[in-house]
Amino acid sequence: MEPSILQRAIDKYGNDDQLNMAKEELAELIVAISHYQRGRLSKESAEIIAEIVDVYIMLEQIKMILGIQTQVDNYIIIKLAKLKQRLDDDIQTTL
Repeated sequence: MEPSILQRAIDKYGNDDQLNMAKEELAELIVAISHYQRGRLSKESAEIIAEIVDVYIMLEQIKMILGIQTQVDNYIIIKLAKLKQRLDDDIQTTL
């Protein structure tokens, strides 16, 4: 990801506009996922791929706007460890 480009967008459009844009992009991804589930889009569809990318870019900007990049990255590690533990526990209960 290019932090300088993301920061330029934040500087140009402002925090509130970028946060609103993030909400719009999330909503568009929700619609694309619904279309996929109803068979209107394939998983390779440019529409669903574009929406995933738009959300990813906006999530990076949200982290920058709120100044929480490190906290988010650290919490991802914690959440993944918890998920792994639940998955490992499920394997043990089925054996």
